[in-house]
Formats: sequence, C-alpha cells, structure tokens
Amino acid sequence: MIDNNQYAYSTPTSLSFACDHLADRGPAYGFEGIVVDGTDVLTVYREGKRAIDKARAGDGPTVLELRTLRMEGHAVHDDAAYVPRELVDEYLAKDPVDRFRAWLQINQELSDEEEQRIATEVQAAIEQGVAEAEASPQPDPSTVLDGVYAA
Repeated sequence: MIDNNQYAYSTPTSLSFACDHLADRGPAYGFEGIVVDGTDVLTVYREGKRAIDKARAGDGPTVLELRTLRMEGHAVHDDAAYVPRELVDEYLAKDPVDRFRAWLQINQELSDEEEQRIATEVQAAIEQGVAEAEASPQPDPSTVLDGVYAA
C-alpha cells in the first residue's frame, strides 16, 4: 500500500518517477497495481479487502496506491507554501471524515446523537490508552535489538 500524498518534502512526486501512477509499477514485479482515491473510506476498504482476499486465495499481491494530499507541511518548520492553493482546496473539499460522515447520515441514518455517542466513546478509549501508556514501565534498554536482526 502506497500512501501517495503527492509531495516528497517540497517536490511534487510526479517529478520523481516516470510513470503516471506508482501503482503502474506493479506489473513489472508480476502483480496488479490499482490506483484508489485515498480520501474515500469505502473505496479504500473495498479495494483493500479485495487485495487481501486475492492474496489469501494464492492469487498474488496487489499494490494499492492511495492518492491523498498531506494537508500540512512536511515538518513543523514547513508551511507547505509550495503546494498550489487549488490542490489544497480540492482536498479540503474531499475530507475523508466529512465524506464518510455524510455517507453514514444518508445511507445509515446516522443521527447527531449517535455521532456524539460514538465520539464520546472514542475519546474515552483514547484517554484510557494514553493513561495506560503513561503508567507503563519504560522498556528494558538491553532488549532494544531483540527481534531486529535474524539469527
């Protein structure tokens, strides 16, 4: 799976390779390459499941290229001014959370109350996870290389 956010630091990735899509490279390695709108949760799920099922059936791997856009700079010091405003606006309009929420409201009749209940449950799970992580002991430094190298 390739999360193609279209920029390698400040350079458009399209200037870094000689094909239209990175997924186009799949056949050169003997497997299928699929380009997917990475902002469409349902499409990503469907194509990911299809690729997993195909591989589990013994029909080989698939490279999925998820076309997205990094909505912030590459690092804290980077304001991403090199990204064309039109591209940013296009991807702001395709926010995956907003798109999936709208789909759920229309197709699954998600109510505001149910969405708030889910948000509350998720926030509680996050807070519990953070509390557990912060309460956990630090790892033993002598184990830092365990599992890193094959014996």
